[in-house]
Amino acid sequence: MKKFLVLYMASAAEFEKMMKNSTPQQQKEGMDAWMKWMNANKASFVDGGAPLGKTKRVDAKGVSDIRNDVGGYSIVQAASAEAAAKIFGKDQPHLQMPGAWSNTGRTRPFFSRNTRLGKRKQTGVLRALEKTFSRC
Repeated sequence: MKKFLVLYMASAAEFEKMMKNSTPQQQKEGMDAWMKWMNANKASFVDGGAPLGKTKRVDAKGVSDIRNDVGGYSIVQAASAEAAAKIFGKDQPHLQMPGAWSNTGRTRPFFSRNTRLGKRKQTGVLRALEKTFSRC
């Protein structure tokens, strides 16, 4: 199975409006819908992810505050990009927010198997990376 990063998207204004205008009961109902949907698709989730808070931009000039359209993320596994995208169909709770969408992209191995490292050494490096990241 291949792994895919999913970004839950909506305009920053829509996220702000939803958080400002929703009642505690609406927030609970929304969370209940998320949990029901995630449980129905639990075999596909590698990491359920989380909502994102305030974001920072880091570039050669330094660090600055920014607003963007990313509201959260998940990591799923599927046989293909099409199969991964189908997990996030019209019944996905995030899509109930006006103007919401999700972006799905396949993750790639950190090292190509065609590098100049010897096969034995390369396998050791990949195992060490997998061991390190499996703890995260």
